[in-house]
Amino acid sequence: MAEIRDESKGRSDNVRFLLGALSVAVYADVAASVFLRGYSAKVLGMPMAATSVGMGLLALVVLLAAYWIWSAGKAGIGESIEGLLPWGPFAALAGVMMLFTTAQAGAIKAPMGAYVWAGALAVVAFVVAWMATGGKPRAARAVVFVIYLATMSAVAGSLSTTPLWERPAAAIMTAETATQPGAAAGTEAPGGPAPVPVVKPPTTTVGADRIGVLAGKGSGMSVEKVVIRGDWRDAAVILPEGFLSTKVRLPEGAKVTFSAAARGDLGESKAVVTLVHGGGQQVLWEKKGGEISRGPWEDVSVPLTVSGEGELVFEVTSSKSDGAVFFANPRLRVARGKRPNVILLVNDTMRADHLGLYGYNKATSAEIDDAAKTGVVFEDCIVQAPWTIPSMGTIFTSLYPTTHGMVAADKGLSPLLDTLGEAFNAAGFFTGCIQTNPNLSPEAGVAQGFNEYRMIPMKRPTEEDKSFYMRAQGVNELVEEWIHAHRDTTFFLYVHYMDTHMPYTPLAEFDTFGPDPESKYNGALAYFSHQFGRLFDRLRADGVLDDTIVVLTSDHGEQFWEHGTARHGNCLHAEELNVPLVFWLPGAGEGLRVGPRVGAIDIAPTLVAIAGAKPFAEAQGVSLAGALSGVSFQRTPLFGELLTYKPVGEFLVSLTAGQYRFIIDNPGSDWMTRFELYDMEKDKGEYVNIARENQGTVAAMKGEVEAYLAAQRALHKKLVPEEFAFPISEDRQRMLRAIGYLSPGADGEGSGK
Repeated sequence: MAEIRDESKGRSDNVRFLLGALSVAVYADVAASVFLRGYSAKVLGMPMAATSVGMGLLALVVLLAAYWIWSAGKAGIGESIEGLLPWGPFAALAGVMMLFTTAQAGAIKAPMGAYVWAGALAVVAFVVAWMATGGKPRAARAVVFVIYLATMSAVAGSLSTTPLWERPAAAIMTAETATQPGAAAGTEAPGGPAPVPVVKPPTTTVGADRIGVLAGKGSGMSVEKVVIRGDWRDAAVILPEGFLSTKVRLPEGAKVTFSAAARGDLGESKAVVTLVHGGGQQVLWEKKGGEISRGPWEDVSVPLTVSGEGELVFEVTSSKSDGAVFFANPRLRVARGKRPNVILLVNDTMRADHLGLYGYNKATSAEIDDAAKTGVVFEDCIVQAPWTIPSMGTIFTSLYPTTHGMVAADKGLSPLLDTLGEAFNAAGFFTGCIQTNPNLSPEAGVAQGFNEYRMIPMKRPTEEDKSFYMRAQGVNELVEEWIHAHRDTTFFLYVHYMDTHMPYTPLAEFDTFGPDPESKYNGALAYFSHQFGRLFDRLRADGVLDDTIVVLTSDHGEQFWEHGTARHGNCLHAEELNVPLVFWLPGAGEGLRVGPRVGAIDIAPTLVAIAGAKPFAEAQGVSLAGALSGVSFQRTPLFGELLTYKPVGEFLVSLTAGQYRFIIDNPGSDWMTRFELYDMEKDKGEYVNIARENQGTVAAMKGEVEAYLAAQRALHKKLVPEEFAFPISEDRQRMLRAIGYLSPGADGEGSGK
């Protein structure tokens, strides 16, 4: 008897198979978008990119709905609904519970109406998907359940991005235009930012300390720190029909400078900068919305042909659009005054005793040694913490770690504190930063006061270049470009290098010291010295050094098993605390060496003093301006702090005074306290603990440490009434573990290195 084939069933099975295959593809797209937060790739030569999960899921639900309508018309709605029972409602309820559990956990910050809408949409999506199978093959039900879980992940992921639901102008600049995690510098987020409606704020008054020297009033605008491709700048964010107007006094030979960029669809809008003067007006700059750069920033400089009183207007003409225009750092520039520029160079993990100018017997720093002959060398400089975050917090604020509170990877720098960038900005300096250390991203609060904060992302090591970071040569190219762009104004520039940070990856021509870690470190240091020499020579040849103060230092040293461990963030001994400190001053201080001990906490007070900026109100460091001109002095005792991550939470404090270094573990604990005392004149390596035979000295120094901690905690409470929490995302945790800043399994709480 011939087999009778049900062709309609075969077609239905084929459609289900295609829907199942599509489900798998959409689920892969969802997983990539949720867990990688966007991706960009090529498949068979065709570009594939996504920054959200919405379109793929929408297409799938539409197809499933169409298929259900077709199948329901043949089999009947009643039979299709029966396919949902009994487990369909339970699965839908489980999905909604998952969504609300995520909301209660705090991952979702959308309004309650969004939860209801999303939950209802998820249930509808599940019902449609289940009905599409006709409730028949169990395998088809499994595919539908996978689709449903993917939908719920998508909804939760979308809701956790607050700006999709609520986007005031104050939040207009988010990760949309930021470089995606793992992307190289100079690349935009895959797919580009999607235009989202914004809410226009009321009339806003803009202070001169927020966006350069201009100040005024506007409507439909706000002032934000905007990031485009890792380049953070202070900007006026102006929506269509918005403006910023500011009255100015125009000296002879002045010019208006600003940077421009845009986001979203501006339609037929125009961005216009106008000077109103003497009853007339002059358009200084004008562009259609579609012509304005979406990245990188477009720098604009317009010389003025008039002087006297005037008014500058930055505006975006009316249009039905969802975009905005950014005017970053608008300034009225005139010929430079007599104050010097300041360049602060920090090479991460550079211990002093591995440089020739501090007595090292290997050729690791020939160029630095040579340049130091024309500068002022501080022979004994110690940092106040042996790892980046708390140490740079001290350099930025001239406060001890316990006072500024930036003591762990999840603790940021409070906006209530005065910083070095803010001091120079308030004094009229144009402030910039070129940053390669991922611990010091603007989200941690360290960009306060910087008009431009260029964050260089980590890169993937290759066989040709094994470094995780942009090397000094690339950084110096950015430095030279930045200085050239701002040469006509008085500036402060902070540059952070990572060439001597682990893992030590010297280029082959400098990798000549040996195969062990310390030798590799020496090779990396030799490379940095070579690049420093090239930059220094270039600055001298271009005349920059004629009116610029240059400082070279480090945030901490490095240990090579001198006290039982490697790397840094492990102890408060010389190898981790002692760093180079060299000043170059225009026409002064050549060949001077300063013997008395100083601290990194003294750098900020010194720079603001010699540059003519306003002193810090609460500085705990002292100005070394007198020492730079040869005036003798004696520094008071210096403290150091370390909140460890192995074991998590162990607290060490050091007191360095005269010939002694005193270290106390867990002060205030009755059963974990341990004392160390070293005579640094007789024992430079700090190997022999003489605490037992010097009980009187230990007791006196212990009392000083306890008084110090009590004072710091009281001052912290006064200056930082509300802690600046800096939660660490999973992506950042993975990155920090990869470069040794978090121990395996650490979640960032109280940890760092």
